[in-house]
Amino acid sequence: DRQFHNELLMYQEILPFINRNGIVQEIFPDFYRGRVTNGEEPLDDFLIIQNLSPSGYKLSPDTVNLDYDHVVLSFWQLGRFHALSYAAKTKDYEGFVERIRKLLSI
Repeated sequence: DRQFHNELLMYQEILPFINRNGIVQEIFPDFYRGRVTNGEEPLDDFLIIQNLSPSGYKLSPDTVNLDYDHVVLSFWQLGRFHALSYAAKTKDYEGFVERIRKLLSI
């Protein structure tokens, strides 16, 4: 589906393009491999990323009430991500647009 296409595009092309000083590795799990067929062979679609449970991460229930510290941490990491994308766009606008244009509307 479109969302899966976009997620794989992020890991395969966009995150490596915007990465500076290893910041992407600090924010996102490691990406190993993936494939998306855009609906042609949905059973063949997959995404393999780092298992974060050994680092103490766990799935949360559908409804999550974050405390202040977790909200601040989330916004801090989101700010770092946006700074990377802004820096990449400033440094290589055409390369940035080339990758972003591949994102599909959901």
